[in-house]
Amino acid sequence: MRFARMWKESLARRLGTPLLLALGVWLCLLPLLALIVLPLFGWKAALYTGGALLITDLAACWFLCVFKVNKTPGPGQTDRGTPTRPGI
Repeated sequence: MRFARMWKESLARRLGTPLLLALGVWLCLLPLLALIVLPLFGWKAALYTGGALLITDLAACWFLCVFKVNKTPGPGQTDRGTPTRPGI
């Protein structure tokens, strides 16, 4: 039980924050999209642009998470992300 909770919290900490940030950026872009694209090109173009922005934003988030672009080591980790003590 304790291991499952620690693994779940670790997974949420590693993947949850960047994903929430990506979705937050997309939500903040929607009003800008409505002000610029909607009056000029109409609903259809605004929906396609919003969908393309969401896919691009999530793809960038996936790239950053999978390839671990942020190389800042956490507490108890070396530069390569491996634990400093065996068994952790």
